[in-house]
Amino acid sequence: MRLAVCSIVAVHVLTVFAYGQGPEGSWENLKRLRVGQSVQIVDMKLKSTKGDFVSFSEDTVSIRQGGQELVFKRGDVYRITLQQRLKSALIAGSVGAAAGFALGAVVDYLDDVDSTDPGSNNGKLSATGVGFGIGFGLGAAFPGQQTIYRSKPRTN
Repeated sequence: MRLAVCSIVAVHVLTVFAYGQGPEGSWENLKRLRVGQSVQIVDMKLKSTKGDFVSFSEDTVSIRQGGQELVFKRGDVYRITLQQRLKSALIAGSVGAAAGFALGAVVDYLDDVDSTDPGSNNGKLSATGVGFGIGFGLGAAFPGQQTIYRSKPRTN
């Protein structure tokens, strides 16, 4: 049974690599985008353009950069990625809060060795807030990206 499952998974993975058609290979994935979302379009010459998503059709995708609307033909688009600044910031903030809480717990423990300090949770509370702030800031500064569309490799 395990061999059969492993074989099926291996064949699927090899097919994806052979044809370059992972989940982001379909132009229809652009339906998931909402107007105004921040995207990056990389053309076939590997020139990158960032802007806010406007619309797409069967043959084109449009973004707004500054006050100007830019239209890219489907054949000229190599990759479209969604910029995920808020999601990255929240994840990094959560990790920072957890690390801050752990550090604060250690500080509280070392500070209150005789169990007489009434403010023995101050380290946990303050370090959790500081950790969240630092993590949130770093996550916002370095946003994550999700590939929405990647073109098929061209064969000559």
